[in-house]
Amino acid sequence: MYRTAITSCAAALLLVGATACGSGDDAGDSPTVMETTSVSTTEGGETETSSSTTAPSSTSSSVESTTTTSSPTSSEADGDDDGDDDGAAGPATQVVNVWVDDSWKVEEVDEDVCGGSAYQSQFSTQDDVYTCGATASSALACLDDEGGETATCVANGQDRIAIHFPHQPIDPAKVSKREAEAIPLYVELGDGTTCGVLSHDQAQHWDDMFSWYGCSDGSELLTEEQIADTFDDDEQAWTVERSTNKGKPVETPVAKAVFAGK
Repeated sequence: MYRTAITSCAAALLLVGATACGSGDDAGDSPTVMETTSVSTTEGGETETSSSTTAPSSTSSSVESTTTTSSPTSSEADGDDDGDDDGAAGPATQVVNVWVDDSWKVEEVDEDVCGGSAYQSQFSTQDDVYTCGATASSALACLDDEGGETATCVANGQDRIAIHFPHQPIDPAKVSKREAEAIPLYVELGDGTTCGVLSHDQAQHWDDMFSWYGCSDGSELLTEEQIADTFDDDEQAWTVERSTNKGKPVETPVAKAVFAGK
């Protein structure tokens, strides 16, 4: 709300010789207020009395009013003035796709890591992006190359590492459907830190929570258990629980969520 403070001075005018409001320390500096009383008689024989108060113009004083207006804070403007501002709120999270290009490091693999089976990648919202093979192969998100004899897979989106290997296309009808909502390969937090998906979690975390995303500054994103619960994406501005030095997690805004795809 707007807050307005007004300073004023009120004077009580009593009898002849009363003084205007002031500090009261030096009465001689106060202007003299004169009260004039007049009496008149009506035609009915009744008397009327009227009075007026004047002050010499040379010594007349005015009441000074000082007004201070402050603009509302964002929380006050929204009607939320509980004083609890943890700084988590931020602009809408930018959701983007990324795919392997010339800026990536591409490692050549001699054999087809898929082994003839595949399922839709959980790191992409596109149905044609798949994952296959053992976890150690790190084929997180794959697409068949043009020509149909090789495939390229994102192995580490945060560090821009991919693998390339010989591969015969798999019948789309034999690609298992994604069972859960897609999750990002990596995210960029509000301070510019990036946090990428981990293949496994064997470390100890705050309050026995889990971490499936490690960050470039050594911090980690925590979840109660499931990797999909790492992100609170119910609103346009996503947030995560970020832990630094294994400490208590702090709700942190996500500036960008990056998925695999073209």
